[in-house]
Amino acid sequence: MRKRIVAGNWKMNMNNSEAQTLFESLNNTKIVSSIEIIIAPPSLYLSEFASKKGKQIYLAAQNCSDNENGAYTGEISASMLCSIGVGYSLVGHSERRQYQKESDLLLKQKVDALLIENKVIPIFCCGENSRQKRVW
Repeated sequence: MRKRIVAGNWKMNMNNSEAQTLFESLNNTKIVSSIEIIIAPPSLYLSEFASKKGKQIYLAAQNCSDNENGAYTGEISASMLCSIGVGYSLVGHSERRQYQKESDLLLKQKVDALLIENKVIPIFCCGENSRQKRVW
């Protein structure tokens, strides 16, 4: 039987104290074994949460660079995520497509950097923004 996944993207919410409280609450909750819990907190918290998480919580980055290393201020590479035990990364969120103009080619490169080169599982976001939803 496949596990069900419950994933939460924290986006740019919660200060350190609030994030710690929520993380500890989730980490100390007994979770049904047929459910996989994935949290995507801001990258600022990933390393610390990776060192504290129990066996029932998995971490996801909210984004990942398509570059392995270099002069890319503020970016995080897939190998950096892998090195601290982050097993997942969001890719192609509608907000990034809209505000950062991320293209399909760039998203493919990010997926390759994550999965092929570093064995980090991409969570590929293929939803639409609220304006596009109204068209349907």
